[in-house]
Amino acid sequence: MTDMSQDELQDIRKATLKGLRELADFLEAHPDLPEPTLTTFSPFIRGGDDERQCAEVDRIALVLDVETTGHGTKQYSACRYFGSVEYCATAFTDEVVNRPDAVTDEDDTATLDPYELLRDEPPEETRESIIAGFRELADFLEAHPDLPAPYATMAGPHLRQKTDEEKRAEVDRIAGILGVETTDSANGHYNASRYFGLHDNPGSIEYYATAMTAPSDDFAEKTRNAALKGLRDLAGFLESHPDLPGPKSSEYVGPHISGEDEEQKRAEVDRIARILGVEATSPVDGHYSASRDFGAIEYKATAITREHMARYMAWMSYDDAVTPDPSETAMTDTPEEPGPPEDREAICNGLRELADFLEAHPELPEPTSTMIFARLDDGTEEQERAEVDRIARILGVEIDNFPRTHYSAERSFGPIEYSAVAISHECRARARALQTYRDAVTPEPGPER
Repeated sequence: MTDMSQDELQDIRKATLKGLRELADFLEAHPDLPEPTLTTFSPFIRGGDDERQCAEVDRIALVLDVETTGHGTKQYSACRYFGSVEYCATAFTDEVVNRPDAVTDEDDTATLDPYELLRDEPPEETRESIIAGFRELADFLEAHPDLPAPYATMAGPHLRQKTDEEKRAEVDRIAGILGVETTDSANGHYNASRYFGLHDNPGSIEYYATAMTAPSDDFAEKTRNAALKGLRDLAGFLESHPDLPGPKSSEYVGPHISGEDEEQKRAEVDRIARILGVEATSPVDGHYSASRDFGAIEYKATAITREHMARYMAWMSYDDAVTPDPSETAMTDTPEEPGPPEDREAICNGLRELADFLEAHPELPEPTSTMIFARLDDGTEEQERAEVDRIARILGVEIDNFPRTHYSAERSFGPIEYSAVAISHECRARARALQTYRDAVTPEPGPER
């Protein structure tokens, strides 16, 4: 992950403090909501070599007033309990840690599970100690601004029901308390979750309840029906809100292509191409695709090759190393070439045509988790953010403001997410600087498969 700016780190801290206290208050106000178990909150240890990461853990240990653990393993940690809530910072190293001040075990550490060396015996876990721990951790973080905030924290209860029906019923009950809708998945995970903190911020705390069950018999049918409804709902919403900008002309919707190897993925794209009545293509970017336009909406199935992914990962490895010229960051962006004028009628008709085509061809996979980005006229950062605020009011959603480089509003229509995003000039400058390395990076040869 890219090193974060101080503004972004402050965003995370603010969300964490708010989330910990909100979740404590919510649990106290709803005694029928089961308390989370195994609550360990961990910060993101910023990148670098082993020495740099271990030095950061040493620094955190001093702030926490604890000894480090993990000597003789590849997991070097500093952990402290607040009530029965654990804060634990861990460096996952490439080499075995051999630091003179780290706590070790007298036995042969190579034969032990590294996690046995990371933590003290936890205190007795009760509802009261968990709620108190959330508040104590929030207070400690507030009092120690040099302590990094936990990142992407999930806290959930253990479901003790025995049958799938009982587990799903319990998740339904929890969803009612949280005021959220449940979600299902093809692997049988039945979920209810709610974030406490700031909207769409990785410092926020996610309370979740998951039933690990067999998939419901009608899952595939319900998922497909939701996709068709989402396409038609988005068309209707765009028609009824003419002040909402339409999607960029370059956007498309499509399914996730799965397979054990490239041959299987390409075969699936070939199968989809036959249903669409088109030829599959293999352009220079390393993608193997089949696409068809429905009005102004493109349905596109793509198999991404290993070669392309290797090039992409090699390129992205330079993300931390590329810094834009300060003058590039400060300057106003040169406006992009304007796209073709919006044809709202063609967009709405295309969404409905695609839904009809999918309905008539049940063997064609429905789009999955697709984002459609709204057109935003180029302007100052303040103007672009004001436009996102206006769009959020039309969509009836909150603003997503993390990282500060992205300011966005999203609303889902089935699997299609309509998204309006204002990107800061600093972020654009970093992206342009990284782009200059794209054709200059060659991945190391991988093992033959």
